[in-house]
Amino acid sequence: MLKIGLIRGRHQMPVDRYLIDTPEVDFAMAYVIAYCEAEELCKELGLKAWESQVDLFITGLTRATLGAIGGFLSRGVDVKVWEYNAQTGEYESVIAYVASPECPVGATGPRGRPHRVHRCGGR
Repeated sequence: MLKIGLIRGRHQMPVDRYLIDTPEVDFAMAYVIAYCEAEELCKELGLKAWESQVDLFITGLTRATLGAIGGFLSRGVDVKVWEYNAQTGEYESVIAYVASPECPVGATGPRGRPHRVHRCGGR
């Protein structure tokens, strides 16, 4: 299982690599940056749609977390989210997102409204 930290330098994490390599992220762009980095990582590592999963260790920047989840799901990669529990001093997983070809990111959401889909790098 590939362990991905959301943002390098914000917290110590038991990960193989980081999605975003700088500790400072523009708040207004955090979602799009994380979304695009997640998509690029899937391509770089050859993660296969509907067959791959990543463990995502989050930092607390909600916009970046949501962007990363969206980016992985858009490539058909399942995401297990890990967060730090200050009371136990350990990371715990409390939620996982399963990619599905029947309900891709970009499909309609609640009340028939379309989900927002981002294009990275001018694509």
